Amino acid sequence: MTDGRADVGALLDEGRWTGYQKLLVAATALTIIFDGLDNQLLGAIVFGRFGSRATMLAMTAGAIAGCGLLADTAIGERSTLEVLALLAWTGGLINAVQTTMYALAAHVYPAGIRATGVGTAVAVGRVGGVVSPYAGAWALEYGPSQMFALIAGTLSAVFVALAAVRAHIPRLHRPERVTLQSPRTEVLR
Repeated sequence: MTDGRADVGALLDEGRWTGYQKLLVAATALTIIFDGLDNQLLGAIVFGRFGSRATMLAMTAGAIAGCGLLADTAIGERSTLEVLALLAWTGGLINAVQTTMYALAAHVYPAGIRATGVGTAVAVGRVGGVVSPYAGAWALEYGPSQMFALIAGTLSAVFVALAAVRAHIPRLHRPERVTLQSPRTEVLR
């Protein structure tokens, strides 16, 4: 690590990493990427049923719990499957919360300033994207547990911010099924 930047490839090429640890890092990255897509789609579907407030708060709480579990015990004391499952759970939920915030931002702002509002939200997210590698590298110097504790703290701020939003996307109205004269005929009201 020089001048505040870490080259992950160079770190993995150093002799202190075993082939198994390199494989674990690669599998973790792929798991987070692919699991995030599933959670994004599931989050969009659940929005219709429960609305964005309950859905996004539940996803954020789940991600905080995952970070808490990852920060609680040294990763070396857990099985590989358990670590991958926790990383997939946590990373997928973080990804799902982040991407569904775009839909929430588009809903919150009135049409006249929607582009500016969503653009501002994206800009703030980009600032976080620039700052997070530095904060993550700083936290990793004190160990993986500190990094997950930092992520949990950041997600706690996201949870509070999401809870403060008043204009969440409402759940969709589901038509009730009623029967008319014949018990075999169902009509949507």
